[in-house]
Amino acid sequence: MRCMPAPYNAKAVANFFLKRKKLTQMRLHKLLYYAHGWHLGLRGKPLLDEMVEAWEYGPVAPSIYHEFRRFGSSPITRLAQELNPDTLELETPRIGDDPDVIGLLERIWEVYGKFTAAQLSALTHAADSPWTQTRNKQPGIKGVDIPNDLLEEYFRARRRDVRRAA
Repeated sequence: MRCMPAPYNAKAVANFFLKRKKLTQMRLHKLLYYAHGWHLGLRGKPLLDEMVEAWEYGPVAPSIYHEFRRFGSSPITRLAQELNPDTLELETPRIGDDPDVIGLLERIWEVYGKFTAAQLSALTHAADSPWTQTRNKQPGIKGVDIPNDLLEEYFRARRRDVRRAA
């Protein structure tokens, strides 16, 4: 298994969550969205090496959609794979040993992993969410990137809200 440096390949992050439980694509995409957003909000830099896009039904990491689209709305029963350009063999990407990233992903799983896909969808579709803002600015257009600066600003604000409530 090949370890990925930060920012991480979305498949490596997806595999982190898929090792914990069989997930549907919808649920997996929402977890990736929250992991990427919180990483931006807390650390000021992207977690994923690709942009999360505002698709009609929610945020999507395109490489994950293409990797798992054959599962449709059924639970995903395997880990993501990637071709190693050096060996030309399929490998299973993984995060590696970065304690900050692993800690963040474990916290995302702890907080958001208990929600159903529909509950996560309701959260990502909130009126002020980056997904909603992006969709409202470009209605009907598929594959629009959710800007990282918008995600960062949104999750920084959520962090301040949490601190005030504590």
